[in-house]
Amino acid sequence: MSWSRPVPDYSSDIRLGIVMYGGVSLAVYINGVAGELFNLTCSTPAESVQLETDSEPQTRPIYRILDSQTQKLLSSRPPVRFVVDVISGTSAGGLNGLCLAKAIANGEDFGALSELWIKEADLSILLNDNKSFEGLRGQSRKGETPTSLLNSDRLYEKLFDVLKSMKKLDFVGGTDASISPLSDGVDLSVTTTDIEGVPVPLRLFDRVVNERRHRVRFRFRAMPGDSEQNNAFAAQNLPLMAFVGRSTSSFPVAFEPMRLDDLSRLENIPSESLKQWNAYFDSFPAKLVEDGEHIERSFGDGGYLDNKPFSYVVQALSEIETARAGRRQLIYIEPSPKQIDQKASDYERPDAIENSVAALLQIPRYETIREDLNTVIARNRMIERIEHLVRLGEGDIKRNPAAFDNIESPDGTIPNWNAIGLSQMIAYYGISFLPYRRLRVYAVTDELARRLGSALGLDVDSDHFQSIRAVVRAWRDRHYGEEVGDRPKTQNAFLGEFDIDYRYRRLGFLSRRVAELIPTGIELASVDELQKTLQILRIIYREMTRARRHLIQGSRQSVDLGDASASALRAEAKFLADYLLLGAIDPTKPSGSLGTMPERMAGPASRWIEQGEPGGCETLHGRLDSYLDSLRYRSLVSTEDRSLVFSLLGRPKLSRTVDADNKPVTFINVRDAELLNGEPHEAQQLNSAIGLKLRRFLSDYHVRFDSYDQMGFPLQHRTIAGDTAAVDLVRISPSDATALVNEAGKSASGKKLAGTALGNFGAFLDRRWRTNDLMWGRLDGAERLIHSTLSGDDASSQALRKILTSAAHEAILDESFGQDAIKDPLSALRSVLDELKINDDASRQRLTAVLSSFLSPSSLVDYLQHNYAKPQTPDRESTFSNLARGVSIFGRVLGGISERQEKRSGVASASAWIARLGLILQGFVAISLPGSLRQKWARSVFQSIYIIGGFVFLSALVLGKPDVVSVAITALILTGATQVITLLASDAMRDKLSLAKSTSLKVLVAILGGAILLALFTGVSAIIHDGVFGIFCDYITCEIS
Repeated sequence: MSWSRPVPDYSSDIRLGIVMYGGVSLAVYINGVAGELFNLTCSTPAESVQLETDSEPQTRPIYRILDSQTQKLLSSRPPVRFVVDVISGTSAGGLNGLCLAKAIANGEDFGALSELWIKEADLSILLNDNKSFEGLRGQSRKGETPTSLLNSDRLYEKLFDVLKSMKKLDFVGGTDASISPLSDGVDLSVTTTDIEGVPVPLRLFDRVVNERRHRVRFRFRAMPGDSEQNNAFAAQNLPLMAFVGRSTSSFPVAFEPMRLDDLSRLENIPSESLKQWNAYFDSFPAKLVEDGEHIERSFGDGGYLDNKPFSYVVQALSEIETARAGRRQLIYIEPSPKQIDQKASDYERPDAIENSVAALLQIPRYETIREDLNTVIARNRMIERIEHLVRLGEGDIKRNPAAFDNIESPDGTIPNWNAIGLSQMIAYYGISFLPYRRLRVYAVTDELARRLGSALGLDVDSDHFQSIRAVVRAWRDRHYGEEVGDRPKTQNAFLGEFDIDYRYRRLGFLSRRVAELIPTGIELASVDELQKTLQILRIIYREMTRARRHLIQGSRQSVDLGDASASALRAEAKFLADYLLLGAIDPTKPSGSLGTMPERMAGPASRWIEQGEPGGCETLHGRLDSYLDSLRYRSLVSTEDRSLVFSLLGRPKLSRTVDADNKPVTFINVRDAELLNGEPHEAQQLNSAIGLKLRRFLSDYHVRFDSYDQMGFPLQHRTIAGDTAAVDLVRISPSDATALVNEAGKSASGKKLAGTALGNFGAFLDRRWRTNDLMWGRLDGAERLIHSTLSGDDASSQALRKILTSAAHEAILDESFGQDAIKDPLSALRSVLDELKINDDASRQRLTAVLSSFLSPSSLVDYLQHNYAKPQTPDRESTFSNLARGVSIFGRVLGGISERQEKRSGVASASAWIARLGLILQGFVAISLPGSLRQKWARSVFQSIYIIGGFVFLSALVLGKPDVVSVAITALILTGATQVITLLASDAMRDKLSLAKSTSLKVLVAILGGAILLALFTGVSAIIHDGVFGIFCDYITCEIS
C-alpha cells in the first residue's frame, strides 16, 4: 500500500468558503466541481498525516505539486495547506454541500454522491408511480394517489443511503484523533423554507409587533475537540442530514415539502425521539421548538427566498478563527451564468402581458449577487485600511518605545495587573486608552450575554438579546468596578477572567510576526545562523498554532445548565426578557426622551440582580453566578493550554532594576523556555543564544500588546472585517474555464453542458448528459482551482499553471472515459454503438473516428479542444415514455387535489379529466415503442378491426342498414387515426420524423391528399349538376319570388 508524503508543518493556509446553489439538473455539474474541491482538500491533510494513494483520483498528486510549487514561486516556506472552513448551499447545491461537508468533517470518501447523480437522477426512475418504489425499503405509500411528480421518498432514501455508505479514508499518523485529517473544522449552512412561517417580535418606538419569517437555516458544525455526540455529521444525525438535504431540494411540483415527522414513517423513529434534534431548529423560537410544533411544519425548497446563499459565508468570513496565517478565497459555482448583452437596447415600453411575465416569472427568478460580493469587496478594502493604519501605529511604537516606568506600586514593585484601576491605566497609556478599554469591557459583556442567551434559548438576533445583555451588565457592575475599591474586583480583573478573544488576538498578532520572519530570519541573525533561526521560528509558530486551536475549542464550549430543567429555565429567561423589554417601552413619550434602550433596562435589571424582582425567575437568579463562572477563561481552557505560549516564550514579565546611574529601569525579564509539547532537542534550540534572542524579540510584542491592540481592535470590532485576511473571489463556471473550450460567442450546440436544456432539467433525461456534465464539472473545477492558486501574471506562474492544468485535464479524462476504453478502443466502440443505438452510417463513421483517437489522455484533450460536441438529443423512446408517465402522474396529482377540494367545498373539479388524458397519452406511447411487444399486439388489433369493420360495412351496405354503415365508417376512421398517430410517434422515436425518412408520414400525406382531391371532385360535380344556388338550398330555406 502506498501513502502520501507526510508534511511536518505547513507555513500557511489557503482557506476556502464555498457557495453552491440551485440549478436543478445542473447539480450534476456542481457535483463534479465539488469532487475536485474534495480532492484538493485531500491533497494536503493535517500535519504528519499520510493518506493511502493506491486508489486515489489522479488529480490529487497534481494538487500536491501545486501546494509545494506555489511556495517555491513565492518564498522558501514549507507547503501551504488547502482547508475548507465554511460551505453554504441551497436546493440541489445544498445537497452537494451537505455531502461534501460530511466527507471533509469526518475524513470520508465523497465518490458515492457522484454515483447517485449518475444512476438515480433519471426521470425514468424518479417518476412517482409504482415503478419508482422498486428497490426501496419503504413501501408504505406505494399505490397511493401521488402528491408530487417525482418520488419524494426515493430521494430521501437514496440520499440517506449515500450518507451512510461514505467510508472512512485510509490514513495514518496525526496527533489529534478528534480532528479530521482533512479539516480544522467545518461550518455548513443549508437553507430551506418554512411554508407557514413563524412570528418573530419587532420592536417599534411604542410597542412590539410580530412579522412572519419563512427563511430557515440549518447549521451543521464539526470542530476540533468535538466529541462524537457533538459532531453534527456523526452517525446519529444521518436521518436529520437526509431530511435537510431532501427538504432543501423540494423543487415545487417535482417533490413535495417534507416534515420532520415523516422520519417516523421512513425510519421508524418515535415522535418523541425526533426532539433529539431540537438544537438544529434554532431558526425558530425556543418555545415553539420545546412544544414540538416544528415537527409538523412543512419545509420547502431553499431557493424560494434565497437561491444564492452568500450571506452565511460572507458572515462566517469575519468570524472564522484560524490557527495559521494565509489567504482566503470565496468560491462560488455558477453552472449557467447569465450572458449579459452589452449592446444598447431599444428600450420599448413593455405591453401588459410582457410586464406581467417579467414581474411574475423572469425578474424574481434572476437573483443578483452583486450586493453579496460587494460586501466581500468592501471588507477587503476595510482590511487594507485597517492594516495600513495598524502598520503605521506599530512603526510609531517601535520608533518611540514607551517605558513602563509609570506602572509602579508605592513600594517600587510591579503591581498585579488585575488589581490596577482605570485611572492608573490612563496614567500609563494616556487618555486615548479610555475608549479602547471600555470597548473591550462592552465586547466581553456582549459575548457573555450572547452565549448565555443562546444556552437559555433566546434569539440573539431579536430584542431579547438586549434584555439578557442588561442582566449580564448589571451582574458585571455588581462584582467589578472601574477603580480599586469600587467593587470587590476591578474591571481589569473582569477582562483577565473572561476576555478569551483578547488572548486569541494576541496569539494571532504574534503568529503573524513569526510568519513574517520565517522567510528571512530575524534581522540580527548572521548568514550561518539563518537555518537555526528558521528551525526555531517554525517550532514557535507550530506551538502558537496549537495554542490558538485550543483557544478556539475553549471559546466554543457552551454553558452547562446543570441538572435544572432546560424548559423551565428557558421559560424563566423569556419571562425576564419580556419583562425588561416591555418595561423599557413607554408609549406616551418619544423614545429619544427616555434614553437608550440599555439605559432604560439598566435599573430593572439591577433590581433583579440585587433583589430578585420580579419574582418567577428564582432558579435562573440562583444559578446565574455559576453559569457565568463556567465562561471564565480558566474554566474554558486547561491550565496547561493557558500556559503553553507563556512558557514557550520564557514567562515574560515586567521587572525592576537600576541602571549605572542608580536610576530605576523597568524591563521585560525572560526565563528559560519550557516546551510542553515537543522533543527535548527543540527545547534546547529555544534556549540557545539565537532562541533567547528570538524569544526576547517576541516577548516585547507579547507584553506591549495593549499598545498595538488599541489601534486595531476598535477599527475591527463589530465590522465585516473580522480577522485581517482579505478574501479573493473565485467563480467556477463553464464560461470561466477556457483552456479546453471557450464558450464565448458559441451557440447553444457549442456549449459544454447538456443539462441546461429544458429549463435546466435536461440532465435528468439521459445518463449520457449527466456523465457529460459531471466530467465538465471536474475539468472546469480543476482548471479554476489551479488558476486561483497560481494567479500570478509572471512567466513562471503562467508556465506552471499551464503544465498543471493540462496534467489535471488529462488525468480527469483518463478516469472519465475509463482505462478499458483506451486500451481496447475497438471493443469499446462496439459496445458504445450498441448502447447508443446508432445505426446510420454517417454517425457511426464519425464516432468511430472519435473513439479511435482515444489512445492516450493527450489525444482526449486534443479532441475536446478541437472536435468536441456534447450529446444533442436524449434517447427518444425513454423520453416519450417518461412524458406519457409524467402526464399521467401529474393528472393523478391534480386529481387528488381536486378530490380533497371537492370534499371541502362540494364542487367537482376538472383535474380528473387531466389524469384520464395522461393515461390515454401513456397508452399511445406504450403501443408506439419501436419493436416492443405492445406495438406488435396493437398492429394485430388494428388489422382485426379493419377486417371486421370492412365486413360489417359491406354487409350493412348490401342489406341497406345506413345506421350500421355510419357506425362502421366511424370505427374505421378512428382506428385509422389512432394507427397513424402511433406510427408518427414511433417514427419520432426513431428520429425519422421527416417526409424523406418516414413511411407512415408519406402514407398520411397520401391519405390527406386523396381526401382533399375526393372532396374537390365531389364539390365540382355537385356544382355542375345543381348549381351553386341549388346546393345552398339544400341547407337553407329558399324563397323564390
